[in-house]
Amino acid sequence: MKSFSYYFLRTFYTKYNSLKKIYKYDEVPKDILVNCPSCKSQDINDFYNMDRYGFNVRTSWCSNCGLIFVNPRINFDSYNRLYMDGFYRRIIEVVSVKKQKSLDEIPKRVVLALSKLVEVYKDKELDVLDIGGTEGIYNYLDKNLKIRKYLCVNPGAEEADIKVTSNVQVANTTIEEFEAGDQKYDLILLFGTISHLMNPYEAFLKSRNLLKDDGLFVLDFKDNLTRMRAVNLPFTQLHFDHPIYFSKDSLETLVANVGLKVREHITYKNGVSYFFLAKENNFSGEKTVNVETSGVALMAERSRNASITNILSKRFFWNS
Repeated sequence: MKSFSYYFLRTFYTKYNSLKKIYKYDEVPKDILVNCPSCKSQDINDFYNMDRYGFNVRTSWCSNCGLIFVNPRINFDSYNRLYMDGFYRRIIEVVSVKKQKSLDEIPKRVVLALSKLVEVYKDKELDVLDIGGTEGIYNYLDKNLKIRKYLCVNPGAEEADIKVTSNVQVANTTIEEFEAGDQKYDLILLFGTISHLMNPYEAFLKSRNLLKDDGLFVLDFKDNLTRMRAVNLPFTQLHFDHPIYFSKDSLETLVANVGLKVREHITYKNGVSYFFLAKENNFSGEKTVNVETSGVALMAERSRNASITNILSKRFFWNS
């Protein structure tokens, strides 16, 4: 029951106090989605109508691939400004229980994933695209790999504080809006960013097209369906600044749909998974979806039927 106490206090404290003074979510322009942003299906359903910050954030889920997503969501321009104008960092500072790490630091689990790349590419000059990159990730790569060109695509690039040089470039935008040229990359990274994608299908398809034939696309994620099962109030895993919520099944469906394949998959005890993706050379362009979505439907029902009064009552009787 500890998890309930944590999310209950954080959600409702911020709802009635300082968070709404920082960010006027109800006044931000929004887009209504009629298609799933991952598989393009129109078979979408209501999930819930509030997020963990206490904002009136409506979410939907896709009956075709199982993706959960914010709908309506803030538009691209407002989403970019959320990061560029520093609102995101101020929100995180208000709601975080733990002290936020500096962006020039990287977690040990990320170091383990990056060390595998060092083993693969230690003797090769690389062109690297880092989606949502930070100073810490760049410094590690620069120290341990032979980087010919490094490009960071991040709407919060100023905060990431990556220094631009002759072989280091920064694009202050989302990967979906990034205007890519003919450059191809040996390595594309998506660390701590997958839930921030606005249109995951376009983002993954663009990443595939920017990947060299023998390149790797490496990302991390947490199975959001598993995370929701672990708490009393599933909506406490939702927040407006994370537009999408993958499960392992919905992510693997997207991977297959854009012509990628899983070369290796690592999951750590804390639930973080790393996917090492490569191009599927025999990709026909046909979408094949075979996802069991009953678990998502059940989670939507749990969210709608969750009663704070009932949970508090149970908590009282269990502890009495």
